[in-house]
Amino acid sequence: MSLTDKYKVIQRISHGEISKVYLVVDNKTSAKYAFKVVNFSSADDVKNFEEVEILNSLDYVSLPKVKLFFVDYQHNRACMLMPYIDGENLDIYLQRNGCVDISTAYQWFCQLANMLRYIHMRNIVHCDIKLANVILDRNQKLWLIDFSSACHEGAITKKVLTVEFAAPELMTERKARYYSDVYSLGKLMLALIGEDVYCNIINKIDSESFYDIELNLQIKVVKIIRRCLMQDPIQRYQKASDLLVDLLEAVE
Repeated sequence: MSLTDKYKVIQRISHGEISKVYLVVDNKTSAKYAFKVVNFSSADDVKNFEEVEILNSLDYVSLPKVKLFFVDYQHNRACMLMPYIDGENLDIYLQRNGCVDISTAYQWFCQLANMLRYIHMRNIVHCDIKLANVILDRNQKLWLIDFSSACHEGAITKKVLTVEFAAPELMTERKARYYSDVYSLGKLMLALIGEDVYCNIINKIDSESFYDIELNLQIKVVKIIRRCLMQDPIQRYQKASDLLVDLLEAVE
């Protein structure tokens, strides 16, 4: 039985520089899946494809799992079948709803930091954390997707990076580091709360004595985001577990 006999393509749900993702339905069970096709310029590039290996090494409730994988060497492409996540990415969410309140931002910050902590513990750097790669499902749970740029810590990433979210050192050195993911997460959180809110609170923090500031959740979250966004990587949280400590302490 061929793939087209088993699954019906409903629509294309996303596309990137080298990949496309389709919503497909199992003809027998009606179960929905995401079918990802990654195109390469050569057979050697296909052989170096690591996304499936990395995803198969992870076992976390909010990370995608690969149900089926095969390589089409004739057309230099890799194909992956994964369970469909019913929801929308945060880029679309922000376009429809605008920035989120600080309580929601904090909850999402913690969810994503926990995912990253798990990934970093397994020596993996995502390298492409951005609004479009986080899905909010119908149960208000976040999912981190698209591990096509992911690689092991210290490795050189050759993938296309997203300029708006990538850490400066990742753009220049191309070497995957945990603290580069931390920077990208900070950029994502900045987009969620809005630059106006962020800048207002930063100005308040910088202009008043530390002891004159009421350390409410909003101020604590902004201070954490600021540390994530330090240009000098040494001044950032070095990995997600360090970031998570401050996030959990913010509500104590």
